[in-house]
Amino acid sequence: AEFVAGWDGRLTVAVVNAPGSVVVSGDLDALDELLAACEADGIRARRLPVNYAAHSGQVEAIREQLLTDL
Repeated sequence: AEFVAGWDGRLTVAVVNAPGSVVVSGDLDALDELLAACEADGIRARRLPVNYAAHSGQVEAIREQLLTDL
């Protein structure tokens, strides 16, 4: 959470899988910046192949559509 705080809310911790394994979600440009920062700091990071972050507030953008579809 402290690491992504520098992105002023454009990124959030979506889920903590283990002490050294977290999923971050947010704005695509911010995620690119995060990946570059991780690489520069020697932190292993990779992008997950998903269309939206179901573990985050981003799912609110499609909430009504999901409710309609379900």
